[in-house]
Amino acid sequence: MEQAVEGRQYARFDCRVPVLCKRGTLLENSLTRDISKGGIGLLVQKFVPKDTNLIMELSLAPKTEPILAVGKVRWVRKVGYGDRYRLGMQFTDISQSSKTRLSEYLAAER
Repeated sequence: MEQAVEGRQYARFDCRVPVLCKRGTLLENSLTRDISKGGIGLLVQKFVPKDTNLIMELSLAPKTEPILAVGKVRWVRKVGYGDRYRLGMQFTDISQSSKTRLSEYLAAER
């Protein structure tokens, strides 16, 4: 489902797939909330400061090559009463092949 939000460069689509995030030597599994050509919304179990760079690996469909990207945390919001946080990420480095797979996935979601 497309979400049109004023001020965004790209429309975001609901998306719930696992993501492996790496920050320094720390690896963490997280879950996507939404995705666009320019970034991704994540749900994580540990606080990640704004402007932190994360390396992300996500598989949008079974038996497909994962999308590899580097992103920067643009905003952080605490979710509920537990230790869960919602992150807004902007892609800062993504290979051409990953961009192509992402574009194909988003086109199929329309």
